[in-house]
Amino acid sequence: MPMQEEILLSGDDRVVQVPVEDIPFYERFLKGYGINWPSEQKNANYIILSKSMVGVISSPSQKITLLPKYPEITLNYVIRLYNYVHGRKSSLDEHVLDINHVSSVDDLVKHFLGDVREAIAAGLPKSYVLSDEQSKYWRGHVDVRRTAINVALLHRNPIHTKVRHLVLDTPLNRLLKVALLKISKDPAFHFLAGQALDYLTSVDAPEQSGGELYRRVSFTVANIQLRELAIEAKMIIDELYVDDLQGSFGGKGFLINFDMLFEEFVRKILLEYSPQEFIYWKDMRILGSVAQDGFDIGERIFKPDILFRVSEEDEDNRYFSSAEAILDVKNKANGLFKPADVYQISEYCAMLNSHKAVLVYPSFVEKGNAEISIEFPKVPVHLIHGVYVNIAAPTGRDFLKSINLFQRKIKKVLQN
Repeated sequence: MPMQEEILLSGDDRVVQVPVEDIPFYERFLKGYGINWPSEQKNANYIILSKSMVGVISSPSQKITLLPKYPEITLNYVIRLYNYVHGRKSSLDEHVLDINHVSSVDDLVKHFLGDVREAIAAGLPKSYVLSDEQSKYWRGHVDVRRTAINVALLHRNPIHTKVRHLVLDTPLNRLLKVALLKISKDPAFHFLAGQALDYLTSVDAPEQSGGELYRRVSFTVANIQLRELAIEAKMIIDELYVDDLQGSFGGKGFLINFDMLFEEFVRKILLEYSPQEFIYWKDMRILGSVAQDGFDIGERIFKPDILFRVSEEDEDNRYFSSAEAILDVKNKANGLFKPADVYQISEYCAMLNSHKAVLVYPSFVEKGNAEISIEFPKVPVHLIHGVYVNIAAPTGRDFLKSINLFQRKIKKVLQN
């Protein structure tokens, strides 16, 4: 395989020059992530990637690392946010949220395969299943009626019974198998993944997303130590791309939308903190209808990030929805109270008859709250708060402390 050119992209510099021989790979790769490649860029052999994207792209001739837009953090901190967002509260502890040093697709896969080998050596959890059996021996849950008929018919194995068997085909092992099957497409890891798959031959491999498979896993005393491995498997299934092509024509990579992930991170913190008070609308709401030349040509929609204490039919708001407070999440560590963000949350407050507004930002150290006073008399809110959550804590324990501190800061703002 030819030597790859290594490229680091950070900040606003997200222009990738694509060698002609890599165009087929990038067409497949971008399609796999649902990213449109405009024809004018493709024809000129370049791609402009959103600065919200982080990850690694390994094409036949290039290895491109998309760094987070903040120099204060690395890709590892973004992966920790991913683990928090997609892990369950009951299975997240400081160990799972420690920083793992991942700087490439291969690092991610090697870490996962190492964990799989350790889990197999220790013994993957099994579960009991009840299965029908024809036997000479009276055991298990015997069906007396069918057994009597079989005896009368002189069957060789007349005892019809249900017997419990220990099997490897559990939701957790299915999750691991689907991840290993995806990794096995990569020639660099085909052998190692194949060794693990040999152990899981009796395990089913459903054609489902990592998220769907992960939700089926129940963590118990028997498998709680594998919670980090389960999150890694989910990430590989949902975020990793591996070409089906073999040899020097294929490639791989994984991408995470950092902006979307930060919004999901803040939403999870608050919805788990007080699910009765913080609400997330899954569907867009209609802002208004658009007409041109007397014809309706569509609708405009809106959806605030997080709402606090919602009334879906508020008499004081002409039976439209209302909320005591609006919280909007902005992945802009260095963009406190940008005018467009202030205008947007003010409009949300006007529409939902809200009297408090909070903009949530990331930080890399613990920072106090900020606020902006609006002097104009007819605005819906005269004070907008800015609250930070530290995403760069050095350890899993410190990270959980930062989350708890953020929850207290939000509570203080909303209760005052």
